[in-house]
Amino acid sequence: MIVFDTTFLIVLLEDKALSITDREDKPVTKVHERVRHLVQKLSESNSIICVPTPVLAEFMVRAGKAGPELLKRLTNTSKFSLSPFGVKAAIEAAELIRAIKDEQRGQPIETWAKVKFDVQIVAIAKAEGCSVIYAEDPHMEAHGKRVGIDIRRICDLALPQEEEEEATLFSRLNETSNGESEHKK
Repeated sequence: MIVFDTTFLIVLLEDKALSITDREDKPVTKVHERVRHLVQKLSESNSIICVPTPVLAEFMVRAGKAGPELLKRLTNTSKFSLSPFGVKAAIEAAELIRAIKDEQRGQPIETWAKVKFDVQIVAIAKAEGCSVIYAEDPHMEAHGKRVGIDIRRICDLALPQEEEEEATLFSRLNETSNGESEHKK
């Protein structure tokens, strides 16, 4: 199981253009194509996409009047699982907040409301046994590293044709090496 943050849900479910940048603050191209290709690959591997309820709340605020219809799309498929902030997640969150406070001793911390929201998302992912969180938030990356969950951003996702080109190149390399070895025999 993997987790989608709000940005990934927005890109997947809305057609609005978003300005997404990579870790070096350079624009990421073909954002929708990357996320939709990821979802196709996840679907093919029967992976479940966990949507933590704090992510759902952020998404519903942004969706406005379209929210109920978009929520229906999420809940009418077995590929998505809405995951609440329960007891296991609360325990994970407490441990993560203690770790953050220990690391930040004496230093100002970004607004605690945001920290706690991000921590809830990571804690739900940990409690649900998720291996990857797809998120654009650099703070989420730091929180994920603290608990051993891999964080991937849109800039990390392959484009559909890139994978096809790599597969074609790989098969050509295999054909070439097989042909050379047969020719040498």
